[in-house]
Amino acid sequence: MTVDSTRFEVSPDVVATDFEGENAVVLNLATKKYYTLNESATAIWSGIERRLDLAGLVGLLLEEFEVSEDRARESVTYTLARLQAQQLVRPCPDVA
Repeated sequence: MTVDSTRFEVSPDVVATDFEGENAVVLNLATKKYYTLNESATAIWSGIERRLDLAGLVGLLLEEFEVSEDRARESVTYTLARLQAQQLVRPCPDVA
């Protein structure tokens, strides 16, 4: 279970570029696969790069899109699961 304070980071073998905040292309250099992110996934990616926690990512979607909090949380959770499955992001190690 992911808690609101969980933070994610971009995996070391991953590079990304965005196109004026609307879409992004992410390349996993280890697997040689690339992915195109839509506008909301690009916003989540930028939040990950800014080291926002799960609650911060949800807040980011609430600021940028006209969605309910439940829908924003669902989108963040789904997107993070997909990004992790493709080894593009990983949870940050806990810092004591």
